[in-house]
Amino acid sequence: MEKIGLAIITYNRLDYLKRCIESLEKNNFGGADKIVIIDDCSTDDTEDYLNELPYMSITKEENKGVAHSKNNALFYLINIEKCDHVFIMEDDIIMKHPDTCKLYIDYAKQHNLHHMNFALHGPLNKGKKFLYQHTISVYPDCVGAFSYYTKECIENVGYFDEHFHNVWEHVEHTWRIAQMGYTTPFWYFADHPLSDKLLEEQPNAIENGVIRPQPNWAYDMKAGKAYFIQKHSHWLPPRPY
Repeated sequence: MEKIGLAIITYNRLDYLKRCIESLEKNNFGGADKIVIIDDCSTDDTEDYLNELPYMSITKEENKGVAHSKNNALFYLINIEKCDHVFIMEDDIIMKHPDTCKLYIDYAKQHNLHHMNFALHGPLNKGKKFLYQHTISVYPDCVGAFSYYTKECIENVGYFDEHFHNVWEHVEHTWRIAQMGYTTPFWYFADHPLSDKLLEEQPNAIENGVIRPQPNWAYDMKAGKAYFIQKHSHWLPPRPY
């Protein structure tokens, strides 16, 4: 029987994390079998809260960024818990349906997809859903606050590149996944057609983010783009539409 793993990624947003966990508990963790919470060395009271929960949690001793946290989650769920399907969820997402994970997996199998992203975090994709090849629900921008991966996808494509520090890591990872044919082509970002009924972002999630307000965020954006070009010998291709 296939196992489903769900990881929650958090850093210094205890109120968001509490609401996220409450939504997951209310909805049976979307049908996931194994749960892990990755805390990227929060300096608020997150660790105390996690110690009160009956779920596996990993608190890092040093803040190393989103890519490192998500790699911890993937490694734990795939290699330790032996999960076949993995979902990574950031702390500002709310789950709304008790079969969220199972419905994503069913849709992925129907269309031979090994990776999908919840599109409706932030304003980029609002009202922009369309169909790829008249069948698959897609959006024009890559958003990484709730993502689905198969074990096969990660074993063949690899993990997040930790040279990207809190910028471009999920975009570059999805780019590699698309290049290997494990999801829809880049710029056609697959999502469940009813994702707005399954998930939602918490109020003011973008405004209260902990990454963009950091003084080095603009520098990291430029450095990340330069590293992408160095790694792949080109920048992202122009949109085909």
